This record gives sequence, structure tokens and C-alpha cells, in this order.
Amino acid sequence: MPSKEEYLKAEAKNLGFLLSGITNPTPPQHFAEFLQWIQGGYHAEMSYLSRPDTLTKRQDPTRLLNSVKSILVLGFPYRPLKRPLPDEKSLTPGISAYAMGPDYHDVIPEKIKLLIKNFQKETGLQFEWQSFTDSAPIMEHDLAVRAGLGWIGKNSLLLNKSLGSYFFLAEVFLSLELEPDKITTADYCGPCTLCIDACPTQAVRDNRTIDARKCLSYLTIEKKGQIPAEYRNSLEESVFGCDICQQVCPWNQSRLENDPFEPLFLPDSNLQGLSIKEELSLSTHDFKQKYQHSPILRAKRNGYLRNLCVWAGNSTQRKLIPILELIYHQEKNALIREHARWALDKLQGMI
Repeated sequence: MPSKEEYLKAEAKNLGFLLSGITNPTPPQHFAEFLQWIQGGYHAEMSYLSRPDTLTKRQDPTRLLNSVKSILVLGFPYRPLKRPLPDEKSLTPGISAYAMGPDYHDVIPEKIKLLIKNFQKETGLQFEWQSFTDSAPIMEHDLAVRAGLGWIGKNSLLLNKSLGSYFFLAEVFLSLELEPDKITTADYCGPCTLCIDACPTQAVRDNRTIDARKCLSYLTIEKKGQIPAEYRNSLEESVFGCDICQQVCPWNQSRLENDPFEPLFLPDSNLQGLSIKEELSLSTHDFKQKYQHSPILRAKRNGYLRNLCVWAGNSTQRKLIPILELIYHQEKNALIREHARWALDKLQGMI
């Protein structure tokens, strides 16, 4: 008869979680490094990361569930995409691979609910539990390493030999005593620095952390104001997120050829080959309707059209000048107008 740990992991796998491991709720090993990162200002304008209350919770997982005795860490794969690298030109704006399907915040929690329901029904065990899917102040990479899921790569992402880095992480806090898995101690990055070298804005630091102030994912998703002028020329591929440091990673190459994926996260055909003109024409209502179940909604219309304008300026497609002029003269939002002006100047050779 399988142990409760074996049954829990087997049921997780049946539900699409190809990675699962168990650890305990002791303080994270790398909290001091996280604090140094915050103190260095590398979190940019993400002030929620530096709030005293969230720092306290990151340092002590029991603050999220007082009765927690074990933490189940889960990895759920999504499909990687073959997108152009910085030295290649794309004719259409791209979306980061993780955002090509439905919002993982909606899909994964429902699967975890089913996992716990099935586990409790099979074992007869009753316990408190709470799950998190990128929704709480947790040092999830630290927990994942302790649970044996992989190692932290030089691009700061969690890497696994089988799945590379193309997977979502989730955590289930349990008031149930479970046997923890062995910590991953090996580092399989070796001397490779491809992710560091490929980053167009030098956002990947040499200590396995990211300078969010330079990161294209941050600039196109989290940043609410202007994209700094010095980084706009680097926004030549994606208008939401960035996969460059994942694309070049050798551990992700096999995923491009032999990909185990969950059908729920198949890329939405509506997001492939986006029409730049149609996207630039989206009203607030149309944007919300189109992306209501997508992570892209996080950028909001203002941020998304800001990104589209920058991409258009870098595209060398002079046929976009009329629509950019229309946006510059008629758009109510000053942020979008400013970036449309920049795009016009770029396409007309003025900058």
C-alpha cells in the first residue's frame, strides 16, 4: 500500500503536476540574499515586495498558516514557444509563452482543490490546508529547491532536468505531518552563461538575481509609467513579458522538441500572429473583453498599448505611421500618447 506521501504525489501527477515535492515550514535559506536584493533597489517599483508585513511572511511561512507542518510544492508545465531572439526580427508582436493560454491563477487553484479533495477521500485524513499560486509572499524557489524540484539557474528561475524552466509553481501548506524530500544540492548550470549574455538589457546579474529595473518582463507587465528611453530599443519582440533567458537555456532545448504539456495551456490561436493595427485600436472595453481570462489583463490597456507603441516604433514598418498619428492626436491617455510620439519619431528616423 502506498504511503500518504506517495499517494499525494501520484494524485498530483494524475492532475498534471509533473513535479511535486515536500518540505517543511522552516525559515528560507536565502532570505538574507533576498533582503540584500531589496535593499539594493533591484525590485524596482514593486513596493509590495519590501513592505514589512510581506517580508515577515517570507521569512516565516507559518505566518501564512499557523498550523502548517508540511509544504507540498508543485510544478505544472506550460508550452514553450519558438520565438525570435533579439538578433532576429519578428513581423508581429509576441506574447511570453506562459501568457499564451488561460490565466494560471484561475486554472491551477482548481486543480489543487481537486487534489486535496481526492487525497482526503482516499486516506480519510482531515487537516487544514491553504494553497498559493503566485498569490502570497513566499520564497517559492527556495521552497522548491528544498522540496527537491530543481535548482536555481543563473537567470534566477527554477530549473529542472526534465522540464527546464517552463512550468508554474504552486504551494500547498498542510497541517499534516509528511516526510520531507531531499534538498537539491547539485548545480547543473556549470560554466554556462548563455542567459546572462543573451539578455538585451543586462538585467540578468551574475549572482542568480535579476535587476527588475532593466528586465523586459517587469517593464512590460509590472511597470505602470513610462518605459525608460534607454530600454525601449530592446523591446523588439514581445509586448508582454520576455522569454529570452529561457529560450537560450540548454535545459529548455529538449522541451522545444519533446514537450509534455497540459492541454489546458495550449497557446490561444488568437494570440498567435497578432495584428498590430487591431491591437493598437483596442478600446478599454474591447481590451477587457478580449483578455478577461488572460494574464495579459494584468498590464491593463494603458500598459499594453504603451508596449505596442514601442514595438511598432522598433518594427521599421512605416505603414504603421497613420495609426500611430491617430493615437497621438486622439488618445486620451497621456502615457500612450507619449509612447506613440516616440514610435513616430523612431519610424521617421528622428531618433
